[in-house]
Amino acid sequence: MDDETTLFDLEVGLLLEAVYRSYQHDFRDYAVTSVRRRMRHAMAHFGCGHLGELQHLLLGDAAPFRQALQFFTVQVSEMFRDRPTSARCASRSCRCCAPTRR
Repeated sequence: MDDETTLFDLEVGLLLEAVYRSYQHDFRDYAVTSVRRRMRHAMAHFGCGHLGELQHLLLGDAAPFRQALQFFTVQVSEMFRDRPTSARCASRSCRCCAPTRR
């Protein structure tokens, strides 16, 4: 991994933490490659040259954040593209699929 990718990943992590604290939407545990792709799509959509611009836009106004949700959220069919995650879900060993205890 090159320095540019490492820096981008760090900035993405900070942005996702800020989104969680500001809007209570938690994307922090999404797959890194998926988040990178999603952030780049959002940057292109909003015309941002770097991630800092996107962060400023999203944290400064809830309206652009609501628009950006389409880039951040994972459609159900996409969830099963990641074989290790879908295997955990299928085996019901992950928290999202585990039966609740009473």
